[in-house]
Amino acid sequence: MQFTVDLSRVRTKTGLHRVLIKTLPFPAHYGKNLDALYDVLTEPHDEWEIRFVGTEQARTRLGDYFDSFWQTLSDAKDDGAAIRCNK
Repeated sequence: MQFTVDLSRVRTKTGLHRVLIKTLPFPAHYGKNLDALYDVLTEPHDEWEIRFVGTEQARTRLGDYFDSFWQTLSDAKDDGAAIRCNK
């Protein structure tokens, strides 16, 4: 499954999670924080190919939180999540 996540208009943590929920097929129990993101990504699912656009704008606006988000994606992938990202 292929997805494009546009982060160019993201200005807050809540906005980041709102875009993820809108774009990716998250289950209803997704809890809107980085631990929940990790848990969902490492649950069994078909492979997701995720293309992120607007990452520089999001990084500028969210700072350390964006770096934590990006690290969560990397950690999930390292732990066997069925995701491929343009990182």
